[in-house]
Amino acid sequence: MIAIDTNVLVRLIVEDNDIQARKALKFLEKHSEAFISAIVICEAAWVLESCYEFKKEVLVNVFENILRVDQFFIEHSEQIWVALNEYKKFNIDFSDCVIAAIAKLNDCDFVATFDKKAAKSQLFELIK
Repeated sequence: MIAIDTNVLVRLIVEDNDIQARKALKFLEKHSEAFISAIVICEAAWVLESCYEFKKEVLVNVFENILRVDQFFIEHSEQIWVALNEYKKFNIDFSDCVIAAIAKLNDCDFVATFDKKAAKSQLFELIK
């Protein structure tokens, strides 16, 4: 198995650089499995929102599709699904949702935060 970084994943999604997108696709065709870390998923979300102005609904759809690709082994895939569901429901940064979902996996009751937006989710508790 090989791993891909954020740049490769973004090229595959947005195809804004034809040469790199083709190279990435061709490279993946040579390998039966590709590992994508939770950090890469978070970075990709940030890049797609901030640089490519993906709206929440589009980003959710993109990640749901990525999670369904058999060739991809996504680190903490179950927690990424949980994070996507929280992200859909609340006005919270996607990476915060991933942090909370992984914390819950590790038997944490909640994530302590100063972020008032994140504290809208039951996965967080606002420090007052």
